[in-house]
Amino acid sequence: MGCTHNAFNANRSNSHFIVDYAPIGTILNIYFNPFYPLFYFSIQSSTKGNDVGKRQLSYSYGMLSFLRKIRWTSFILCFTIAAAGCVSQATSKPQWTQQLVVQDVRLNELSGLSESIRYPGYFWANNDSGDSLRCFLISPQGKTVALVNLKGYKSVDTESLRVAGVPGRSFVYISDTGDNRARRKHVQIYRFPEPEIDVKKGDQEMELPGEQMILKYGDGSATDAETLLIDKNQRVGIVTKSFLGSKLWITPNPFSAGEQTLQLAGNVPVGKWKQRGQQYSLLFTDGAISNDGRHVALMTYTTLFIWKIPGGEDLLNLAKVLSSPPDIQETLPQLQQGESLSFTGNKSHIAVSSEGLNPPVMMMNFGVR
Repeated sequence: MGCTHNAFNANRSNSHFIVDYAPIGTILNIYFNPFYPLFYFSIQSSTKGNDVGKRQLSYSYGMLSFLRKIRWTSFILCFTIAAAGCVSQATSKPQWTQQLVVQDVRLNELSGLSESIRYPGYFWANNDSGDSLRCFLISPQGKTVALVNLKGYKSVDTESLRVAGVPGRSFVYISDTGDNRARRKHVQIYRFPEPEIDVKKGDQEMELPGEQMILKYGDGSATDAETLLIDKNQRVGIVTKSFLGSKLWITPNPFSAGEQTLQLAGNVPVGKWKQRGQQYSLLFTDGAISNDGRHVALMTYTTLFIWKIPGGEDLLNLAKVLSSPPDIQETLPQLQQGESLSFTGNKSHIAVSSEGLNPPVMMMNFGVR
């Protein structure tokens, strides 16, 4: 043991040991520490006149130059991959596109929008308060095909509009539930069957009879509401509009002419879903259930929320769904005052629009993620 130890000590200055071990430490330092070359070349001056040091320097410098190239190449490669991932993520994000522009200047306070079941690709629309109880059928080019006036009724503050039912038996529902001053003891929902219309003609006008359902809130309150939901059983849901917290109210029975008392189904805690740095409104302005019953959507002035409905579209199931964070949350496109939305015939598309003269109807494919 002693002899081996002495022999090892005697050969520690041998260049083989220096070449085998010293350059490795130097190379690793330079590879991982970009400031190490300053320290390294300050040492190199001590190798002048030392052949072993020169060999070490030559060997190390060749290797470190190679490894430094690898280091920067790997850095650029990693950065490129990360950037490509970001671009891929950005391109997969749903995009808003303009589907049409409403041409009729009479629709300057568009507050309700819903795609027709009888005439796919066409939209029923109505104005906010101040207008008579009437609906416009809009073509895919944005032109008015028909104007329907409801006979025998006078509205107070119309808001949302929904088309619900099945082909061959579909209805247009109009909510007269606006109450900015919270003074109304009763609100109304109207409906009429989708009429037979020659969609090849333009600007047809007709007067139709309708049905009226009178509603009062179960707690005796008066509140503003702009969101109308209709489920597959023709039960009516109303989501209130309030800074103090929105609620879902539902009718105990399907739509029928006469009076019903709304039942409180649950809260819709929109204040809990705000994302960091996002412009955010707490006031719901519209909502809809998709025709296939698989999704429900609500919108505020700034944001669109979409949920899947795992138990079907019955309003009793919606109370639990709407109390949970949404599955999809997207900022609305630039609109003057977004107050209307509609699912479209394609199950993964949704359209939104706004008040204002010649408002656009913007479309998003929320199935792209």
